[in-house]
Amino acid sequence: MKNPRFTRNTVTAIALAMVMLVILIPFAHAEGPAKGAAKTSNLRERVRADIASQSSDRRDQDQYSQDELEQLRSALLELAGGVKDLTELAPNRFDTDRLDEVTKQIAEFSYNQLAVLRKGLNPSKMHEKLAAARASIAEYKGSIQSQSAGHKPNKGGVVRIATAGFPARDAFCSSGRFTAVTLAAVDLAYFAAEGIRDAAKDACLETLVVLGEGGNTSLVCLVTDVIYIIAHAVWEAAHFCNEEFTDATVDANYERLEHLHEDLAGSVENDNSNKTMIVNNDNANTTAINNNVNSKAAALSAQIDAGKTEILTKVENKGNEIISNDNVNRTLIINNDNTNTANIIANATANKNELRDLIRRTQIEADLGQSDSATPVALYETPTALGGHLDLVATIVTQTLANIQAAGGNTSNAQSFLTQANAAKAAGQFKIAYALYRKAYKAAAN
Repeated sequence: MKNPRFTRNTVTAIALAMVMLVILIPFAHAEGPAKGAAKTSNLRERVRADIASQSSDRRDQDQYSQDELEQLRSALLELAGGVKDLTELAPNRFDTDRLDEVTKQIAEFSYNQLAVLRKGLNPSKMHEKLAAARASIAEYKGSIQSQSAGHKPNKGGVVRIATAGFPARDAFCSSGRFTAVTLAAVDLAYFAAEGIRDAAKDACLETLVVLGEGGNTSLVCLVTDVIYIIAHAVWEAAHFCNEEFTDATVDANYERLEHLHEDLAGSVENDNSNKTMIVNNDNANTTAINNNVNSKAAALSAQIDAGKTEILTKVENKGNEIISNDNVNRTLIINNDNTNTANIIANATANKNELRDLIRRTQIEADLGQSDSATPVALYETPTALGGHLDLVATIVTQTLANIQAAGGNTSNAQSFLTQANAAKAAGQFKIAYALYRKAYKAAAN
């Protein structure tokens, strides 16, 4: 028979685990925005410094060769093309016709207009930075197209679960999460557009001061302003999608915990119902057996009273046989009931442990999927011998790689991280081991 206190303790433990998850998730992401803002600021300064013309390279407008000015024109066209590439990735519609118009205007810039910009910009550095950014964007765009054609599993959008009714993660942006390299390329293109816009503005003002109102530089500033505005809009959209994808993931995890909690409550209710049915059946069987024994005993007593000594002796012998047989049957019934009760308890315990392990695995895989800079759960960084779950983490990552390999997936990078993680774990470097397990898991999933 199932212990009611055991059931209450199980539900209490599940509830406590859910409360702890609610408390820990915000702390796991607490340092993210601050670090991200610092990295963004540093990248902006580096890009602006790289594309800016050195003071030793600044000359009068008529001192630049046509080759130098054409190199600047090529860099400006590279910037416009990079921003147009970005508009195809962002979850919105942008005025690409305006970019086409700007591209045509750049191609028609006079050498005097290009010379205005050349004083504040370094074309070779601009081309180097923008070419790298466009290559990263093209690679990401190709991977998205390949996924939509069915060549690779979908890494963004809705996470589909085989269990019917299990809550899914619904992200607003269909592109899902951008890779770190692609997001850096988006930042680079935006910061380059920003730096070029500022350099153009300074050059235009300087030229107007020198040439007076007759200086024809307004078109140069308008073109760089248009590129900057569209690049800024795409940059905002890309970062919004990454943050919204994280929010959708957190919401899905909470909904899944609630789903598991409801399933567990239903299992407990079913177990209680089964217990009541078994007890009632046992009581009915006991009553029937007692009634049957009493009836036979009364019949034997009547025969003894009416019969002779021989009949009495036979009746007594027969009664002893019946009692002995009843005792044997009673023992068999009790043993069978005890066996059934033990099986029911064992089955209920197995169901409880399965739900507990599923919740624990879900939480571990959610933490393994976090970014490298995210604070890990300390319990996952220590082995079983020290009260942690690092051994279970190793098992999950190893099984994940094996499943992907069995499905024909490529896990070369993930396998390398897994080998390093196992070595670090064996050497007692548990924190390093967990960080490498996280890399292996994400490399396999990607």
